[in-house]
Amino acid sequence: MLIEKRDIVLKGFRPVAINIRAETTKKKVAAPLTYLDEDLKRHIRSALNNNMTKWLFPNRLGNRCTSNRICDYLKEKSRKIIGFEITPHYFRHRLCTECGKKNVPIADVKAITGIRDPYILNRKK
Repeated sequence: MLIEKRDIVLKGFRPVAINIRAETTKKKVAAPLTYLDEDLKRHIRSALNNNMTKWLFPNRLGNRCTSNRICDYLKEKSRKIIGFEITPHYFRHRLCTECGKKNVPIADVKAITGIRDPYILNRKK
C-alpha cells in the first residue's frame, strides 16, 4: 500500500481523512477518503506513534506492503475462513454488482471504479 503517514489529514489529534495521492490511484487522480471507521482510526493513531517507517500500512520490516503480498494474504485468510480464495479484484466485481442492483448510474460506477471503456458496463453476455 503506497499510503504514507503524510497523507493523513488530522483535526487536532484526530484523523479525519486520508489523501490518496494521484500517483497511487488507477486513474492518476487524487481520491480523498473521508470516511474512517473506528478500526482504521485506531490503526492510524498507532501508526503515527511508530516513527520507524513512513508508511501507514508497513510490512514487518517497516517497508511498504506490495499489492502481491496483500493479494496473497487475502487469499490465505479467505481460504481459512470461508473455504475458498478471493482476491481484491473480487471486491471490484462485487461493487459493480451491488451498484447495478441499486440502480446506481453507470457514469457514477465508472467514476468510482476508474473504468474508462464506455462499453465495459453495458455489455450483454
